Amino acid sequence: MHTSVPFARFFALFLVILLAVPRGADEAKAEARVEFDIEPQSLDSALREYSDQSRLQVLYASDFVANYESPGVSGSWTPEEAMTTVLSDSPLGFRYNGKDTIVITETREEAQENEDENEESQEETEGEDEDEGQPGETIDEAIIVTGMRYTIQSSLEEKRTSDLVVDALSTDDIGNIPALSIGEALETLTGVASHREQGGATEVSIRGLGPFLGSTTLNGREATNGSGDRSVNFSQFPSELFNTIKVYKTQQASLIEGGVSGQIELETSRPLDRNKKSMLFDVKGAYNPDNQNINIAERDYGYRGTFSYIDQFTTDNAGDFGISLGFQRNVTTNPEGEARSSSTYRDCRNDPAVSAGVFASGNCDSGQGDLVLEVDPSTGLAPDANTPFIWVPSQRSYRQNITDDERDAVFAAFQWQPNDKLDIYLDTQFSDRTFTEIRNDLVFAEQRRVNPEGLITNPDGSVVYFENEGRIETNSTYQERLEERIDP
Repeated sequence: MHTSVPFARFFALFLVILLAVPRGADEAKAEARVEFDIEPQSLDSALREYSDQSRLQVLYASDFVANYESPGVSGSWTPEEAMTTVLSDSPLGFRYNGKDTIVITETREEAQENEDENEESQEETEGEDEDEGQPGETIDEAIIVTGMRYTIQSSLEEKRTSDLVVDALSTDDIGNIPALSIGEALETLTGVASHREQGGATEVSIRGLGPFLGSTTLNGREATNGSGDRSVNFSQFPSELFNTIKVYKTQQASLIEGGVSGQIELETSRPLDRNKKSMLFDVKGAYNPDNQNINIAERDYGYRGTFSYIDQFTTDNAGDFGISLGFQRNVTTNPEGEARSSSTYRDCRNDPAVSAGVFASGNCDSGQGDLVLEVDPSTGLAPDANTPFIWVPSQRSYRQNITDDERDAVFAAFQWQPNDKLDIYLDTQFSDRTFTEIRNDLVFAEQRRVNPEGLITNPDGSVVYFENEGRIETNSTYQERLEERIDP
């Protein structure tokens, strides 16, 4: 009994220190200063930028901030000081919910009351996990305003609230569609598959039906191509210049005439819907050494450069104007090497008792070398049903492809709202693509002149090893594909 008292005191002291460490860490984090650069704008947009710059989650009810503006904040501030400044032109308040989450409240008085209640509740439940929140606390219509998480949440919300069967990718920030092209973005959606050509997604199919059985719209206009059907080469659309991608798998009267499989809807950002000036400059590099391995004169390096600009202008008498400009240049290579054979495999007799087939001096499938496998009605058997044989093509080859793909894409939009009832929107899109390919084939011809000596086969007739007398040929082909698209 005497020895247990010091141990109890020591254990109590250990608990006090252990509980004090997280509280000190939170306070140090709250006092840490962060560089902020948030311009005066709508409160909704300011909270988004605050979340990105402070690395904190911001939760709020959407109707709280709909009609408020923010003076912005610039310089070195603690997260609490910066949030106070951001909300200074509104009656709203805020409080912490854990160490990484800020909740926007309806009034500053409510924020103080909640803070006092939280302190009292914390004293009563000290030692419990702080991430579980306070008893009875509820947050209605809360959204998270941060980067890619917001993109995913808005996409799920679009699918949840729609009356149609629809999948969507949407973002309020330019350049946030998570793909290199629209084709690759589409293939991430449920029920959409793509045909990949030269390393990228081109045409897409919905619900297993062909690309020509669907339809595509661009900002409400039907998108077409030069192939004579409804299939569209989506590799010509840079994902950085689009904000919304939808795939409708059911129809309704408000949609443009759709396809059998569904309708794909592409939308760019309208400048007046953003309420702030935005500019994006993005450069990505690519390195592929196989081009110069084939031809030293070819380039191994490629790049993808994107520039986007959105701005708004307010006048006293003419209303509001907005412009949106986007440009992208994509230069890539995609060299390939492939082993090929002719598609015409033939059966050849492999019977040493017969001077035909493999044991003939010419092609093994000529004359009696070709097996007779038609069933004889009188016997019910094929004459050569049990004859040993091999399967051989007419030729085998190895192909090396040197490719060069250059694409320029330009997008421009103009929006004018002279009053609250009239909205005029004009846009155009231009895409110019030049694709070249050089094919070099090394062909081993006359593969049906088989030498029976050293021939090794499997029981099913497939050849494992053989020797023959044939020709070696080299063929080269130059192909060029030019694509130009203008949407007035």
